Amino acid sequence: MPYTTSWLIKDRVVYSEFHGAVSSDELATFIEQVLDLAKAGTGMVHHISNSLDLQKLEFSLKTAQTLVKGRKLTTEITWQVDINRNPINRWFADFLSQFVGVRTRTFPTLTEAFEFLKAQDPTLADVDWEALRVQIESKQEALK
Repeated sequence: MPYTTSWLIKDRVVYSEFHGAVSSDELATFIEQVLDLAKAGTGMVHHISNSLDLQKLEFSLKTAQTLVKGRKLTTEITWQVDINRNPINRWFADFLSQFVGVRTRTFPTLTEAFEFLKAQDPTLADVDWEALRVQIESKQEALK
């Protein structure tokens, strides 16, 4: 799979990471997985999507419309936080978030994404975000 999705903080923050190329079918499966996790969460559930290693995303306007048809995530996801530096990927994330009706912010680093979530959701203030960052970056290094 060109992506992984799991709880970063159980029942509160979903974390996804993309690698390589993602097809439209894989994107549809990804959206369903995130939605299922978010529905199972409690309180304000946020999603962090790390696309720094995304090389290619296969999509068209028709595909995007099909993927998000009838999917409004505003009741499941409070914030969608994207991590990427690629202008095309950033545009697609913003475009897709408008279809699904979720508030989205994009940052170039994991640290900035974490800082944003801490500021937006005070119930996550006691989380050791630095330890989570180190854990994520260690896994990324091991994959290289």
